Amino acid sequence: MNAPHSTAEMLEAQGDGHMRAKDYDAAAAVFEEAASRAEIPSGALCVKLARARLGAGDPAGAAGWAIRAAREEESFKVWSAAAGLLRRCPLESWPDMRRTLQLGLVSTWTQSAFAPLLQLAAARIGLATTVYEPDFGQYFNDTLAPTSPLQQAAPDAVILCPDYHSLGLPAFSDRPEEDVAAELDRWTACWAGLRRERSPILIQQGFAVPGGDPLGHFGSGLAGARRSMAATLNRGFAAAAAEGDVGFVDTALLAARLGAERWFDDRGWYMAKMPFSPAALPLLATQTAATLAARLGFSRRCIVLDLDNTLWGGVIGDDGLEGITLGGGMAGEAFQDFQAALKDLTRRGILLAVCSKNDPEVALSPFREHPEMILKEEDIAAFVANWQPKSENIRAISETLSLGLDSFVFLDDNPYERAEVRRALPQVDVPPLPEDPTGYRRALEAYPFLEPAAFTSADRERAGQYRARAQAIALQATAGSLEDYQASLAMEAEFGAVEGVVKSRVVQLLNKTNQFNVTTIRRNQAELEAFLARPGAHGVWVRLRDKFADHGLIAVALAEVREGALEIDTLLMSCRVLGRGVEEVLVAELARIAEREGCAELVGRYRPTERNGMVAELFPRLGFAADGTEAEGGTLWRAAAADLTAETRPIQVTWV
Repeated sequence: MNAPHSTAEMLEAQGDGHMRAKDYDAAAAVFEEAASRAEIPSGALCVKLARARLGAGDPAGAAGWAIRAAREEESFKVWSAAAGLLRRCPLESWPDMRRTLQLGLVSTWTQSAFAPLLQLAAARIGLATTVYEPDFGQYFNDTLAPTSPLQQAAPDAVILCPDYHSLGLPAFSDRPEEDVAAELDRWTACWAGLRRERSPILIQQGFAVPGGDPLGHFGSGLAGARRSMAATLNRGFAAAAAEGDVGFVDTALLAARLGAERWFDDRGWYMAKMPFSPAALPLLATQTAATLAARLGFSRRCIVLDLDNTLWGGVIGDDGLEGITLGGGMAGEAFQDFQAALKDLTRRGILLAVCSKNDPEVALSPFREHPEMILKEEDIAAFVANWQPKSENIRAISETLSLGLDSFVFLDDNPYERAEVRRALPQVDVPPLPEDPTGYRRALEAYPFLEPAAFTSADRERAGQYRARAQAIALQATAGSLEDYQASLAMEAEFGAVEGVVKSRVVQLLNKTNQFNVTTIRRNQAELEAFLARPGAHGVWVRLRDKFADHGLIAVALAEVREGALEIDTLLMSCRVLGRGVEEVLVAELARIAEREGCAELVGRYRPTERNGMVAELFPRLGFAADGTEAEGGTLWRAAAADLTAETRPIQVTWV
């Protein structure tokens, strides 16, 4: 046996000795010292730390280290060990959880190895979950029968996991469109069954099909070949999921990324009805959890970028415009491709910000003058270049964009800067970049936590809207008064009823708005439609424009008539338009609706959460008086509708 040759390995060996002696506190201390020597401790070391902390009677510490082991690149062995340790820690001890959910896991294959990994992957993004696993082979029975054990368990979310053995498609079809449509109907009927009486979040995994085909390569060009029909079925699944407010996991894409030979496991299928290899399960768990997070509004929304050796090679302050590496060669083209991938993300609503240790004008010069730059100044929502610690600047960017730190991803080639941000801002996700810039684009494309819940025209416009917010903040600094500033924006608010195609955007806001949200009641599209179908229910959306940008649909209110008053169920607004007076105008319009309904009062409710403290005083600020009662976990506030309808803000209001 070779002797340990590094300090970290020597520390691990010392810790292993303490574990054998059952001196768990000493083992944990030594393992933590070893972990401090690495930018990111190995999954195996994280597992050792979790085991030591659990032995020392510290379940919170054990859970934290187990969760840190959950990275896609780690082996199934590491994931399985970490997941087993996490399950031994009480759910309430798991650190930094943002929400607790019960998951229902329905499949056509054995889930015993996958369920713990999914639980671990969900914990990595702040979801504390319990998992209900129906008996094997009950996919259709449990989803379609109203009295099934799954339906009675009433989980918050259901993950639907079929596999290719259960596909009802022939090897070849003379009527492929009809066969695919029938198969799609067979599987999507389960969605309707699950939502017949309740409205759980639904996540549907697609079909990954192995490479064999009796028609060989020739079958790729035939619509009636089974592989072609499976691909068409997956596209139909994805389209139906987008239409039906269902999350979709493209397992065929994941299998292609990992490689079919590594994804499928025929031996596992014959032995235990496990069609996927152990190597596939961490990737499948991570991506399924990321899709669930997107449905809950937990995806990351802003990428904060370093510049030197991240967006280009070299140091702009030392090398000048002509000396940086960008285009014209292997490394230069790799940086361009990375920029192109980032620009593609802005087109679907991901924000980009810059955080650079540099002089501002020097840092901006490539964006303005270098002919090979793909990203331009207008692609950046917030640009900060100075010599302050990057964690301080990321805090400033967070305030400028009114986004929580848990919305940010930080990309920097420098391990020192990454470590500084990780220590100071644990809410920010800081993945390592490959040492070779030719791997930057692939690392970005593989990053799972930018998964969207939907893709709308509003998403495509978001980067410009946030850049406009930064411009408005700069204008505010030069305005003589708040009133002058607001008047200078030339704001126009467009109001409309929540109906038709706008509902998908409203569902997005309901599920991702955390700070300016008085009740934080989450609803999927089916639940939203059920609310709006109630007698006396109203749904209102607000779109805001100003001289800088069309900010899109930025506020939603849901209210219903109760006991002679119009009671606000939901009142939320995007933080990117804070300080404009939109909330006053929205409440005034709700008061007018109350008067039309014959209601003398408008009733509001504030239900506190960890993240909506900014609206704790909203109702008293708007003139509401405390009711003195608690209802549904919140405090009631009342105001006479007639007192709320006066125009107080320089915002032009129109209804459509």
